[in-house]
Amino acid sequence: MDNKYVKIHGTKTIYESNFIKLNLVDLDYYGHHIEDYNVVEFKGISVVVIVEKGDSILLTENYRFVVDKFSTELICGGVEEGEDILDAARREVFEETGIKIKNEKIITEFYPCNGLTTQRVVVVYAQFCEGELKVQKEELINAYFEERSKVKEKLRNNGFHDGETALALYKYFEIIGD
Repeated sequence: MDNKYVKIHGTKTIYESNFIKLNLVDLDYYGHHIEDYNVVEFKGISVVVIVEKGDSILLTENYRFVVDKFSTELICGGVEEGEDILDAARREVFEETGIKIKNEKIITEFYPCNGLTTQRVVVVYAQFCEGELKVQKEELINAYFEERSKVKEKLRNNGFHDGETALALYKYFEIIGD
């Protein structure tokens, strides 16, 4: 990755799990030498799924211990190695809620913190197909369909604290023109 802005001299992995690697990178960055630049390398892709049912959007409730907060979010999860992104979206929605989706399409992708991490997030739009909501209690507290207008109002009032959810919803409302 050497170019006129960045020259990497070496990388040392100080922690590794099934999901991430924490690296210390020795580099020259815009002419300044940095000896231990922290980089979190994600080993997979994250998928966020916006599921529409009529004029409603599927939301989940979860407790996030890292920030000690309850959080309203979209369905999200990891794409398994070799798995198609749309197949991952279908699997995550079904595993966490028991419902099936249709008409899936990728609407955007982004790197939520590209100065610190390699995490790539892909946002998938889908429509409800069939099934009854059955929450996977190991992952969620609750799942429900909320009217689109209420979701938009909650977004306007900073009611979503999960960055992936907020950005996915902003993009969704931009696309539908609502």
